[in-house]
Amino acid sequence: MATDADEAPLLADEPLRPGSCSRELELREFRDRYVFRSLDGGGAFAVARSDGSLRPLSAEEAAAGSDCKVSKIYGVAGMIRLLAGSYVLVITSRKDAGSYGASTVYHANSMKFLCCNEAIKHLTSEEKRDEAYFMSLLRIAETTCGLYYSYDRDLTLNLQRASKLAAGRVHKPLWKQADPRFVWNRNLLEELIETKLDEFITPLIQGNFSDRAIYLEG
Repeated sequence: MATDADEAPLLADEPLRPGSCSRELELREFRDRYVFRSLDGGGAFAVARSDGSLRPLSAEEAAAGSDCKVSKIYGVAGMIRLLAGSYVLVITSRKDAGSYGASTVYHANSMKFLCCNEAIKHLTSEEKRDEAYFMSLLRIAETTCGLYYSYDRDLTLNLQRASKLAAGRVHKPLWKQADPRFVWNRNLLEELIETKLDEFITPLIQGNFSDRAIYLEG
C-alpha cells in the first residue's frame, strides 16, 4: 500500500545475513527516478525514469527528498532494455509457500514492470508500434505462473548436489550460488550484476513447490 514519504520508515524484522538478498524493499517513486532501499541490508540504488540508468546510492541519498510515492516491494527480478528505454521488474506481493531446510520459500503472487521509457516520444511511428508490441509481451511476463524464490537459499540445486560443494559458497551472493540453467530471470539480471547490486538480485525458479510433514511410527 502506498504511503506518504514523510510517514515513519518501513523496517525489517531481522538484519540481512551474508549471502542473502533483501527480503523487503522500500520503493520511492519520484518524477525523475525510482529509488530502491533495502530495509534489512542498508543498500540502495536509483533508476532514472528517462533512460533506465542505474546508480548506487548512499543511505543519505536514498533518504533524500519527500515529494514521492512510497510503497513496499518484495524483490527486484531484473531489468530489460527495449527501444525506448528500460523496464524494471519488481515483486509486488508474495505468499509463503513452505520451507526448504531452515529457509522460507515464497511464491511470487504478483509482479510489475516499472517504466523508464521517456525516450518513447522521440521514436518513429514504426518504432512506437514495435515498442507497444514488446510491452505487450512484458505484460504477459508479469503474469507468469509458478515462480518461486528464497532470500537466503539457492533453490536451483538439490540437497545431494549442494552437499558436495564447498561450504563457503553460501556466503557468496545468492545469484552466484544459483545454477544459471534453472534461473527463470537470469537474462534480466545482467545490468544489476554489472552494477554490483548483489543484495537486490532475486533469482526466481519456475515450477512447483510444496512441503509436507511425514510422521514415521516405529
